[in-house]
Amino acid sequence: QAGVFPGGRQKTSQRFPPGFRSAPRPSHGMARPTPPSQSCLKALPAKSVQDFLSAVQECRLEQAQEALRQIRAAGSRRSKEAFGGMRAMLHYYLESSATLNQVAQALSFLDELKASSDARLVSSAAFNALLRGLLSRSGFEEAQWLRNEMLRFGVAPNEASLNLLMDTAARSGSHLDEAWDILEEMQKQNLKADKYTVSILTKQLSDRISDKRRVPRGVAMVEYFLKTQPEDVDEVLVNSLLDVFCKLGDMPRLEATLDRMREYGIRGSAVTYGTIVKAYGRAGNIDRVLQAWEEMQAEGLEANAVTYGCMLDACVKCGHLEKALHIFAIMKQRGLHRNTILYATLIKGFAKSKDPLAAKNLYREMRSERVPCNVVVFN
Repeated sequence: QAGVFPGGRQKTSQRFPPGFRSAPRPSHGMARPTPPSQSCLKALPAKSVQDFLSAVQECRLEQAQEALRQIRAAGSRRSKEAFGGMRAMLHYYLESSATLNQVAQALSFLDELKASSDARLVSSAAFNALLRGLLSRSGFEEAQWLRNEMLRFGVAPNEASLNLLMDTAARSGSHLDEAWDILEEMQKQNLKADKYTVSILTKQLSDRISDKRRVPRGVAMVEYFLKTQPEDVDEVLVNSLLDVFCKLGDMPRLEATLDRMREYGIRGSAVTYGTIVKAYGRAGNIDRVLQAWEEMQAEGLEANAVTYGCMLDACVKCGHLEKALHIFAIMKQRGLHRNTILYATLIKGFAKSKDPLAAKNLYREMRSERVPCNVVVFN
């Protein structure tokens, strides 16, 4: 430890987490932070502002710091407009620093600000700018470390900070447990979670449905989100949750989610009804399969190839070959039938109903349509 500032606050030259100094700079193709608008910088010295913007855009961060020091020294920052401009420039610098893997340098500059008359610039919003930069390159370990640094600066993470951390963890793919931990923390504090991140997490639950420890915990938190943030619930989130319940075979919770969707006035899509049809097909409930199909048509929704496939599979699973063939005939009219899985599903249905002649005729049709056969078809 290199020492402390007056008052016991530790300097930023302590050890940083692995990768802070050694990671390569991002390629030119990586998305870069958006500069502040010129309208909010009018109260600041034009020459220094231009020097600052050019320095950041050319990745000359030390020169950008110097330009910020010159603006602070000019004294015009004391007006409300000038302070707002200074804050916007600082946040742009911080986000760019994190994107370019220069967090240590950025924290040193924040230390300098904290010890000056501009200490109020060192806020949760400033650290959120750093977090946004880390999010752009999925640096979750660094983001977690930065959260601890906020406490060293006497800054508490706010709702936006936790959402950024959760989003970084969710998108990393390797820190899903941490993402759920952050969501749980936010819910305990009655903070609003970002609906897009919750949708990502819910989709990942569906992809890991066999995980008997994580899935029940995640489902409980998503259901709590539906209950406490109704204004943020949309069709994408509902569809992801319905798919989880479909794979779990949990029909009571699937129906409860559908009731909540209707209560919130969310209109289902062809994807929604495809999932419902698939779930009731797996449950062997042909009446509810047909009811869902009729509801979709009554809503004026046009089935796509996936929805037709779900309906076909559900009818076959429930032993309703007649309805399955009717659906398949509609698909032929629309040119959506040339698919190996669809033919395999129908052939399997004929095999179960002990109708080998119909199965063989369908196989011949499949060959004449030049649809590839797979192992399921031959079996």
